[in-house]
Amino acid sequence: MLVFLNLFLAVLLSSASYARAEEVTVYYSASVTQVPDSVFLRQAFSGKRLAWENGDSIVLMLQNLKAVDERVFTKFAQQTKNQFLDNWRIKFFSGRALVPIQATSSDAAITTIKQNPAAIYFNFTPTDAVQDEAIKTVRIPL
Repeated sequence: MLVFLNLFLAVLLSSASYARAEEVTVYYSASVTQVPDSVFLRQAFSGKRLAWENGDSIVLMLQNLKAVDERVFTKFAQQTKNQFLDNWRIKFFSGRALVPIQATSSDAAITTIKQNPAAIYFNFTPTDAVQDEAIKTVRIPL
């Protein structure tokens, strides 16, 4: 299990390109009854909120964190990438949360959200609006 988590974290942090953004685009299912606001989404990202109002566990999806400029990440999450990863390791090993999923692309994230409405995808790179009625997006300024 520890090998899996370390491998996940290594892959999550392995990219040479850095992205800068002025906002975070968050994708979630149009079928959820709760409309998440920026406070809810920031709490979900940081691990302070682990479930939707109906009790379903939030499935956190991320793009490659190495591709996100540290300053952008810190502005959004109020923690460094290492603090973020340590926080999620603790939550995973204590059995309180699932390991965040690394989405290979926005299309892969959309597919996962369609299959699991409890999933939320955080995209730190500029992106076009999603043209899919099953998916909603929120843009949160940093």
